[in-house]
Amino acid sequence: MKYQNKPLLGAKIVDLTTYGAGPSAGKILGDGGADVIKVESPVGDPSRYTDVNLGFPVQNGTSIAWEQLNGNKRAISLDIRTEAGCNIMYRLLESADVLLSNNRLKALEKNGLDWETISAKFPKLIWAHLSGFGQEGPMAHLPGFDTLCFWANSGALIDFAEKDTAPLTTPIAVADLAAGVMMAGGIAAALYQRMNTGKGERITFSLYGEAAWMMGSLLTGIQSGKTELPKSRKDNPPMTNTYRCRDGEWVILSAFEWERYFPIICKVIGRPELADDPRFPTLESGLEHKDYLNGLFEDYFAGVDSADVMKKMAEADFPHAKVKHIKDILDDEQALANNYIYKVPTRYHGDWRLPAGPVQFGGPYQPEHKLAPLLGENTDEIMGEIGYSAEEIARFRADKVIL
Repeated sequence: MKYQNKPLLGAKIVDLTTYGAGPSAGKILGDGGADVIKVESPVGDPSRYTDVNLGFPVQNGTSIAWEQLNGNKRAISLDIRTEAGCNIMYRLLESADVLLSNNRLKALEKNGLDWETISAKFPKLIWAHLSGFGQEGPMAHLPGFDTLCFWANSGALIDFAEKDTAPLTTPIAVADLAAGVMMAGGIAAALYQRMNTGKGERITFSLYGEAAWMMGSLLTGIQSGKTELPKSRKDNPPMTNTYRCRDGEWVILSAFEWERYFPIICKVIGRPELADDPRFPTLESGLEHKDYLNGLFEDYFAGVDSADVMKKMAEADFPHAKVKHIKDILDDEQALANNYIYKVPTRYHGDWRLPAGPVQFGGPYQPEHKLAPLLGENTDEIMGEIGYSAEEIARFRADKVIL
């Protein structure tokens, strides 16, 4: 088995995060070769146990979702609310490159892990903080999850739904995983900067900020007064719309260059003369007649099977795709060929297929996957690495500073 290259070998990340977005950033950095040390309270990251809400079997504080977000990490269980626990945390940070956290700012300040304190103690350390709504403003102190900060506050939950219907069924953790990619990219940039300056950096990221960025094209377009959301699919331009085929499957078209692609789609549907019709010379005129063209295309697709139309579209080199279900990715030939899906053994659930991080180093090889740690699994090992004796470790355990 050939694994991806590891450009982050030698980097040490202290991962003080919970749930999805923060841990996913740590996982991506771990896939890149960084030594990621997950610091948990004696109770553990809540997502060790709450994944049962998503239908995952949970055993001994692990689940498949836990494996996806926390593989390639080591774990120490540490009560940082105690003075001794805080001192251990500082000792851990002495040799670290990055502190990654998503705790609320007041909690970080209380435990001496805020930017001002950390930058004074460790001027080379990169302080990376992920929040729900940002560092400032009236909502900065509120608890944040992707369903609230991203989906609800961005408008996506209602504006992505069909007009005059209920909001979308909440897509759990989708924004969390996108946030992890962005956060990992910011950390990599800060590591590069520090290589040149020798100084640490403060990185802040929020799920709401992510939402504003990812809604960018809609936010800019809606200011023109010509974009109205939510909308019906029947309001979409004819060549960027979904159509149902005779076999019940849906196909989506995604062609924005009218003069280039309109003649092609006209040939595909058996109406080549429409390409020279004086009613449809430009995109603007096509939009004026979108009701007619959408109806024409709907009639065509309703009379053909999806496999046939997919073949014709591919031969014509027209941008298109079959509208699939999420489960289809698991056995998709394209996903498997590029190792976007790979199989790993788990502790309690046999072999399982997991999605790989979207960035590949060295080629389309799968990442090496080390099992996500049990709660406090590597505590003694990590404590020893930062200079504590076996006697000290035993005393901290007896005092319940470590698990």
